[in-house]
Parts: sequence; structure tokens; C-alpha cells
Amino acid sequence: SIESVHYKGKTHIVQMTEKITTEFPYNVELGHVQPAILTTFLKNKIVKLINDISVALKFDNCGSHTELKIGTHGGITIIETSPRLGGDFITSVLVPLSTGIDIERLLVQISIGAKINPEEFKYILEEQKIEAKNIALKAEQESIEEFIQSKYIRR
Repeated sequence: SIESVHYKGKTHIVQMTEKITTEFPYNVELGHVQPAILTTFLKNKIVKLINDISVALKFDNCGSHTELKIGTHGGITIIETSPRLGGDFITSVLVPLSTGIDIERLLVQISIGAKINPEEFKYILEEQKIEAKNIALKAEQESIEEFIQSKYIRR
């Protein structure tokens, strides 16, 4: 899922979340990974897609939550998009913990007409990739491999 803030005609992607789910047909969410581990090519495709959605649906001075599926060959399917915040504590807890950006506070500032410093959106997606690698290196490798290879989930 993609969490964004749209402010004064600009779209700011704050976080990309990878979801760990059970197998089809149930697709129950078991966990979230922030930031999603994606290639630069896929990140750029997603950024363009979210910007295009924002323009087409006239998202401005609001947050948005977009659900995507990325196919095995890099194709992206939009599941849903809406000018609302994500649930499952993604926006309220996980995004501030992984980025330092409090989307809820930003949206309150926008709603009362307060000026927002562009530096507030400065958590760069490339920095997320480096941070995710550092976190992964600190985790127990055996536990991660067991979890990824579990027959009950898919990435």
C-alpha cells in the first residue's frame, strides 16, 4: 500500500508498505514491512502512477491510501485508491515509526490552513532502501528464512 499526502498541487509519497498475506483465496494480512523492498524501477513506476492518480482524481490538500498488487513480471494492478488514511495502524503507528513523518498531524495542519514546511516530507525513498537493508542485516537470518519459506504465507 502507498501512503501519500497531497498538498498545494504536489504529491508526497510518504511510505510504501509491503504486506505479508496468506495464500489465495483468503489473502489474510499477517504482517507489514516498511519500507517495501522494491527495485528503483518499480518505485519509480509507483511514484508516476500515484502522481497520475492524484491528478486524475484531483487529490489536493488531503491524504490518500492506495492498494496495489505487483505481478511477477513487474506489472502493477490498482486494487483501490481513496483520499483517506490507511488502516491497520499503518498511518497512525507504522509510518511515524519508520519515517518520522506524522501524516495525521500534517493533515490537521492542512485542514486549518497552516503552512507546512516542505522539509516535513523529506523522508526520501532511497534512504528507506538503505535503512531496510540495515534492519535486515541485524535480524536473525535463520528466523527470516523460515518465515519467508513458510507454506502459510507468500511475499
